[in-house]
Order: sequence, then structure tokens, then C-alpha cells
Amino acid sequence: MNSQPLRDAIRHYATERHYRLETLERWLGLGDDDARALYRLATSLRLGENQLRDLWQWAADIAVREQTTLAAVLEAPEITAALEAKWSRNDRLQRVKHILRRRRFPQLCQAEDRARSLIEAAALPASVDLALPRFFEGEEVVVTCRGKTPAELQAALQAALRWTSTQACAELFALLGGEA
Repeated sequence: MNSQPLRDAIRHYATERHYRLETLERWLGLGDDDARALYRLATSLRLGENQLRDLWQWAADIAVREQTTLAAVLEAPEITAALEAKWSRNDRLQRVKHILRRRRFPQLCQAEDRARSLIEAAALPASVDLALPRFFEGEEVVVTCRGKTPAELQAALQAALRWTSTQACAELFALLGGEA
């Protein structure tokens, strides 16, 4: 697709999806390769304007940090594979978000990975679940204890309570507080 047919396709897509003029003009202001990569992302995932802007911003931030182009970020093999996967639209979108998020926020993702490894290493019984805040936003851990009898519930609660006295627990909360 050369420049004019690409621009027409972008206009058509943006109009069909009710994008604001500001977003459309910004998109049309991109070079052909970047505009084409963004068009492929948008049409493959049927993105609404807010979804497009979020992914576009993350990809643009990555491009600046890595001194590359928006197209290079959006045409990375893992993004291409996610777009072409035989999954539902939502699964493909979640995969693309995950990939871009890991590249855009590498330190945050490392902290999340470390937090998950601390929880796994805790070797708590199956009756105890520790849940991290969604997107690692917040400083609270949710502990769920289950039991079919008072004794089972008490054992789960005691295991969770013992874990709160460990170095791993302290490290987890330090990660959540941005201290580690």
C-alpha cells in the first residue's frame, strides 16, 4: 500500500471507529512505515481509539528509548506472531499489551517477576492464595485462606501468618513499595 491508499484506509478506519480528528491527524502525520504498522495493529485487533492511543504511546516510548522507529517496535517478531495467532481478538490484544508492557516497563516487570517468584517459593499450602495488586499498582497483597473444617481453615491461616514473618514477605512488600 503506497502513501495515498494507506492514508485513505486510515481515514476510513478512523471514521468508521469514530476516532477524534486530533488522533486521525496525528496518525496521518506519521511516516508511511510507522502509519502502516499502526494501521495493521489497529485493524488486526479492531482497536478503539483509547486502546490505539495507549498501545501507540507505549510503542512510541519504546522506540524513543531504544532509538528505533514505531514500525520497528510494532513489527517485532513477537508482536507479529501475536497478531497472526489463531486466538480470539481479546487474547491477541492481551498478548500484544503484555509484550509492549514488558518492553515499556522493564524494571516494573522485573519486580513483578521477582514478586511472583517469592510467592511461589513460599510453598504455601494450596489452601492459601496470595494475590498481587493488578498491574502491580498498589501496595496491598490479598491473602485468601480456605478450609472445609475449622481445623483446615486454622492450618491455612497459621501458614499464612508464619509466612508474614519471613524475609521473603518483607522483600515482597519492599518491591510493592518501590523500595527494592
